[in-house]
Amino acid sequence: MNIRSHYQLTPAFQKRAAHEMFFDVILRRKWMGVVGFGIAGCICLAMTPTVPWVFSLVFLGLALYLLFVWGRGYWMLRKQAVALVQSLRDQEVSVEVDEECLRVVMDGGVREIKWSEVDEVVESKSCLILVVGKQPAVCLPLDLFSTEEVDEFDRLASL
Repeated sequence: MNIRSHYQLTPAFQKRAAHEMFFDVILRRKWMGVVGFGIAGCICLAMTPTVPWVFSLVFLGLALYLLFVWGRGYWMLRKQAVALVQSLRDQEVSVEVDEECLRVVMDGGVREIKWSEVDEVVESKSCLILVVGKQPAVCLPLDLFSTEEVDEFDRLASL
């Protein structure tokens, strides 16, 4: 399988990609901890006569702390994406895919990712994200590829 495609790196795509990388790759289902701590805090608060109010404060405090840390992380990632856009504004990006690796070619150089290094391929609303070592490595516009090509990415990543 050989795929060659080109796209324009725009500020709108960079912001959307940062958003989807954070929520679909980095955060994933970790938000359930916040919900769990919040529910536990509310239950403890409702049972105040039998359970000391300190427990509800601890659970609600943990939930607020996690929300703060994740919110800060999201805005930092978004700020980095906007800064990157300023330096790469409207560059032409070329994507080459073969059986061995995926190559992303820009004015600044070439990024090669071997399929053996890819842990998974995450398909979000508008992006295709290659994950290497639990971190997003490359984010590509989903509309560049057909569904068969996306399935081929999954197959190559699982080899």
